Amino acid sequence: MSTAELAQRHRQHGMSDHLAQMLSSLDTPIKFGQENRTNDVVLSITGAAPRKFIEFMESVKDLWIPIATDT
Repeated sequence: MSTAELAQRHRQHGMSDHLAQMLSSLDTPIKFGQENRTNDVVLSITGAAPRKFIEFMESVKDLWIPIATDT
């Protein structure tokens, strides 16, 4: 999806033109891997190696309590 197409999608969901343009332009560097970098912050602060979010969620899934909803 191009930057313009993403901006249009944002506008279709009620976002202002200015904000839609700004947010979609932020995705361009991400799209091309410019934000794909790591550091040692988690390890240096916690002493534990970082892990993927899905791995974390799997490790704590038993702590989540379903909330009953009235439908």
